[in-house]
Amino acid sequence: MKYQIVLQHSEEDCGAACIATIAKYYKRDFAIARVREAVGTGAQGTTLVGLRRGAESLGFHARQVKATPQLINQLQEAPLPAIIHWKGYHWVVLYGQKGKKYVNISGGQKQRLALARAIVTEPPILILDESTSALDPVLEAQVLDKLLFHRQGKTTIIISHRSRVILRADLIVYLDKGHLKLQGTLDQIQVISGEHLDFLNP
Repeated sequence: MKYQIVLQHSEEDCGAACIATIAKYYKRDFAIARVREAVGTGAQGTTLVGLRRGAESLGFHARQVKATPQLINQLQEAPLPAIIHWKGYHWVVLYGQKGKKYVNISGGQKQRLALARAIVTEPPILILDESTSALDPVLEAQVLDKLLFHRQGKTTIIISHRSRVILRADLIVYLDKGHLKLQGTLDQIQVISGEHLDFLNP
């Protein structure tokens, strides 16, 4: 079955180029909607324009999603934003004690909200781009422990330059200015000399 073709508009449109390359490898075209449903994202520079109606959306494809009891437990166990109910849906929002809403939330709270919104839909592929950089080391470790435990069996791509995040990876890929320099397990790349070792030292 053929789907809507992924179009690369320019050389700078590297995201579309990556998707198109994957599609070409499997000799098929993918609809943008199907790709968005399969991928969840969490970025470093998360921005929030208020918290109208608790949350505007859940997940990358921005539509209402009913969370399963398992997912609700997952989010409540992790140091992530609380869950509230809105019109039968489970929205991920930030609330303080006694229901007081944090309107001006910190960078770390923004990142935790973005993470919760990304994982609540259980995407097969989750891409995190420095998405825990604003958290203190202890809280970051707790979030990553819970996140990676519940993501077993799914693909999680973590983009980071910090050793305490990199060392958790099963496979490490080192890129320099968009070029692949090396890849392998931690044991494999530790025995290779190079500037990549600077990123592995705590």
